[in-house]
Amino acid sequence: VVLRVLVRTDGSVGDAAIHVSSGRRAFDEAALASIRRWRFTPAIRQGVAVEHTIAAPIRFVIGAGAR
Repeated sequence: VVLRVLVRTDGSVGDAAIHVSSGRRAFDEAALASIRRWRFTPAIRQGVAVEHTIAAPIRFVIGAGAR
């Protein structure tokens, strides 16, 4: 899953949407639910934190011993 994420000036997630689906609704929804709890380092321009949008890939690995 690749999500498009708006990172606020405080590092919190302002908005998140699916950019590239995994093809499985459960994985897409799990990725969205998870990233909304993440904290990021905000972008800095001329010494000031600014909102910015990033692409955040989320990789799911299924199975015992998978890496």
